[in-house]
Amino acid sequence: MARTPADLGIELYKAGDHEAAMPLLRQGLEQEPERGDLHMYLGMCWGKRDRWADALREFEKASDLDGANADYPFFAGVALMKLGRAREAHSMFHVALLNNPQHPQAKAAWEQTQDAASEVIKSGSSAALPGGLAGLDITSMDLSAFGGAGGAAKPAGGAAPADDVAAAAEAFRASREAEATKKKGCGLGIISLFGLLTLCVALLSVLF
Repeated sequence: MARTPADLGIELYKAGDHEAAMPLLRQGLEQEPERGDLHMYLGMCWGKRDRWADALREFEKASDLDGANADYPFFAGVALMKLGRAREAHSMFHVALLNNPQHPQAKAAWEQTQDAASEVIKSGSSAALPGGLAGLDITSMDLSAFGGAGGAAKPAGGAAPADDVAAAAEAFRASREAEATKKKGCGLGIISLFGLLTLCVALLSVLF
């Protein structure tokens, strides 16, 4: 069974090729815009680039699509912490725990941000961020460890080797380019035929 752009994007992300994963995840979302897991993985890619506002946007979209998922608000909370918005992050970790009280990362994050959120309420500033958030660094997380509702399913038989996934992605891109070239060639052929017919009509009108 041929891999879709979404499949390839997820596999490339898991293989560590985040830059190659991004365009494929975007193609996947064009075909399946209601898939929260694709928004999540795209958000993770933005996190790898340290673009947390973009990451947050994707995590929030994922949460809107699946409000029962615990991973999506948890990742949104991490992105909010990266943006220095401790109080909002604490609230998102709470939402994750409401969805799944056994979510270990959300529980640890909620506890670690409790003091920071209280400081924000008192001072009105997000300057007082807690230390010890290194364990919540989204860029070092292995998504395969998460199995919350609506999460991405693991490929049958485990993740494909990075070289195989990259080769499959390259083959997919090549097939897309070949298809586009073929369509362009067909279009040029039709235009040429039309031009030839026009020339024949003009010649006939001159002769007769």
